[in-house]
Amino acid sequence: MALTKECKQEMEHLLTLVERQKQYRTGVVFPSRMNNYFYDAGTGKILRLQDEEYRLLKAIFSPQATVKTVMQAFSEEAPNKVEAFLRNTAQMNLLRMPPLETLCCDYHEDICQQIDHNLAQLILEVTQRCNFRCKYCIYNSSYEGNHDFSAANMSWDTAKQAIDYLFAHSAERKNIYLTFYGGEPLLQFDLIKQATLYAQNLATQESRNLYFNLTTNLSLMTAEMARFFADIPNFSLTVSIDGLQECNSCRVYADGRPTISDAERGMHYVCHAFREAGKGLTISSVLTPPFDYDKLDRINAYFENFPELPKETSIVITYPSDGTYDCEAYTKRVYNNPRYWDLGSYDPLAKWQLTQAIRHSLSWDSTNNLYFRALVDSMMRIKNRFASEKPALRTSRIEACCVPGVRKVYVHTDGGLSICERIGTSPSIGTIAEGVDKDKTIHTYIDDYLAQTKPLCENCWAFNICPMCYAACFDKGGVNIKKKSFACQNCRTHTYLMLGTFCTLMEERPDALEVLDRSVLL
Repeated sequence: MALTKECKQEMEHLLTLVERQKQYRTGVVFPSRMNNYFYDAGTGKILRLQDEEYRLLKAIFSPQATVKTVMQAFSEEAPNKVEAFLRNTAQMNLLRMPPLETLCCDYHEDICQQIDHNLAQLILEVTQRCNFRCKYCIYNSSYEGNHDFSAANMSWDTAKQAIDYLFAHSAERKNIYLTFYGGEPLLQFDLIKQATLYAQNLATQESRNLYFNLTTNLSLMTAEMARFFADIPNFSLTVSIDGLQECNSCRVYADGRPTISDAERGMHYVCHAFREAGKGLTISSVLTPPFDYDKLDRINAYFENFPELPKETSIVITYPSDGTYDCEAYTKRVYNNPRYWDLGSYDPLAKWQLTQAIRHSLSWDSTNNLYFRALVDSMMRIKNRFASEKPALRTSRIEACCVPGVRKVYVHTDGGLSICERIGTSPSIGTIAEGVDKDKTIHTYIDDYLAQTKPLCENCWAFNICPMCYAACFDKGGVNIKKKSFACQNCRTHTYLMLGTFCTLMEERPDALEVLDRSVLL
């Protein structure tokens, strides 16, 4: 094959990548519903492919790729098409992901200063008790990733000390956040009320903007409680409910009784109070088997038609966390059913959400459905990805990981500190009495994490658009690289799917993405 000098050099570059098996870190070929695309990891470019470009890139990125198979694929294409392909990859700086020389996090150089003065959010575990025993809960004793429920409650002294810590360690922030968590927090409503009023008074004295949040299963909610939360400025609620009874069967009391009637009663109280106050809600739902589209339609209709549901309601629906609920048997039965595949991936929920967005678009006038929040969050990540004419990676940040002890501090009932509510039995970062142990925190969650993560990140095409955080990577001993590797694979699969979703919406329903112009990552 006669090539120009420029194209020969480009061909040598591509064959060297294949020979060293380094091509997989430089990008990924993915489909939309209408076309094939290439995401270039080094520049962040997303390019729609002509047929011959697709065939050549598929040969380069094939799991069985060798220099011989790639040369064979190039020899089967028209010489002028090969020339154009090689010229384009060179001129557009494609397949040139530079080596990752340094991995860091935000505030890496002054993290101690940030821990002392820039804390954003404090989360109070006001109780470890819960009146539910949801079958997919991360607190179940059968789940190895977290601790079981207990009878422990937070005392007022601990809560007060924690709130004082928040104000003392957030001097550089005008906006701060206080969250109540459990267990079921409403078992400690009196403490929550006392803590809210105390914190509110401090915020007024210091002219700070204080935002509250509470996550509840709704069963203990009363009209009085709902009105209290609705009347407090900047107090938001996250409520957990999975929909109508047939979809809510995993949410049971400790004695096995269904919870839906009590949860719906609490939901009505909250909807009435928050709608009157002009405030929205966040609904957290878990999709358990069967993952069929009829079930999703019924859950969606349940929320869209729920009486008095505030207009600005946002719904988050996810699969059960890995290891909490056995979905494997059901998944095996339907995995080979093409009905549940889309964009090269098996993900019934994601396929349903994309189909609904194409059918109904995404609108700020209709957010109380199962697809708006998920798609807006994911599409914003793709839209706001790193993009440049020239590849850049040599020194890079772990984008999705918060800075430990700065973004959040989770206070356990006994005053022990963790970096967030999702990270389970991972190593403590201190106590509320003594504050964050900076040396331990930096060693465990920055130095050790970055050192063990770097080999995975430097060989990953999804690095610059990665949503991975600490929560999937730690156990009580620290970084668990096996967990991290498993989570990375799931993350790449999801990112691959979201790239295809983004391009499909651009092709079939571009007006759906107009909401991104007035949105932020949630």
